[in-house]
Amino acid sequence: MSHGRNGKRKTLFRPTRDALLKLKEKMAEKDFDKYIENGVIRVTYDEGRLMIIVKSEIYRTMLMGPFYNAICEAFDVGHFRVVSQ
Repeated sequence: MSHGRNGKRKTLFRPTRDALLKLKEKMAEKDFDKYIENGVIRVTYDEGRLMIIVKSEIYRTMLMGPFYNAICEAFDVGHFRVVSQ
């Protein structure tokens, strides 16, 4: 999640950046690249609430399924919401 749609680098708030680094450690590199780096459009992380917007339903399914616990642990939340665009 380093570049926006226009190719410019996205600025992530420190807590979001730190949580994404933790998540990267918990996931296989190929999975992180596919489902987070390339599948996520936006992460909103605020006061213990997490919402992730992804490109399509398959990314939502994967984040809510096999990667659910890793995401909860990395962001220190009990649950989160994923919306597909």
